[in-house]
Amino acid sequence: MSESKLDENTMRRIVEQFNTDELLVRFDAGEVSGPLSLDLSFMLSPRLERAALNQLSAGEATMSRYVIWAETVRGIVLDAIGVLGTMPESVDATRNLTRAANSLAAFAAIQSCVDTHQPDRTR
Repeated sequence: MSESKLDENTMRRIVEQFNTDELLVRFDAGEVSGPLSLDLSFMLSPRLERAALNQLSAGEATMSRYVIWAETVRGIVLDAIGVLGTMPESVDATRNLTRAANSLAAFAAIQSCVDTHQPDRTR
């Protein structure tokens, strides 16, 4: 097994990078989740369940599966932001969803450093 690419300074840099009200699409959310026009909500429970079951069995793909689930959630959030953008008085909801999407992106970036089976998403 390869050594983790994550140290405390890198982790803090990633968290700080995504701690913004500006929507950061650092990598294609569709890379894992599929196109945003696709209804991804039906994938949430099965992807989370696969990750949890893998974790319960001490499987090697646990974090990879959680990253896939997080990217699916993030894709749904990004889609919701797009829909809200067309509605008046949606500023607070959009800001909250943006923070949620960025937090999920930070999670994925951190896990890609820890899980050597994931591509590097810190760039």
